[in-house]
Amino acid sequence: MYYAFCATALETDGMNQICATTITYRVLKQEHVIRLLVSEKVKAAKALRELDQTADIARHFSDLVSKLEPSPVPDGPCADGLGTPSAESLRTTLLRAGPRSGQHGEALS
Repeated sequence: MYYAFCATALETDGMNQICATTITYRVLKQEHVIRLLVSEKVKAAKALRELDQTADIARHFSDLVSKLEPSPVPDGPCADGLGTPSAESLRTTLLRAGPRSGQHGEALS
């Protein structure tokens, strides 16, 4: 009788421990899932803030660009408007200049 009682008590205690462990595991798992969800929401909020900041920067840049006045296209060797001489104008200038005294080399043809 005593052994049967002890066996039942151990079995019951074991089942209680298993139940307690299972419940604890489920609670911890839910907490973990909740933490993951919160973490994902925080990441999403940060990403949205970064997107908003990027959009603000883009709008600001667009505003700055729209305020720029187009500069007139100059005449002469810098006819592209960017201040960069064209290859043809450089070639012509070099041909006109020719080799200078004291320099070795040939004029471009």
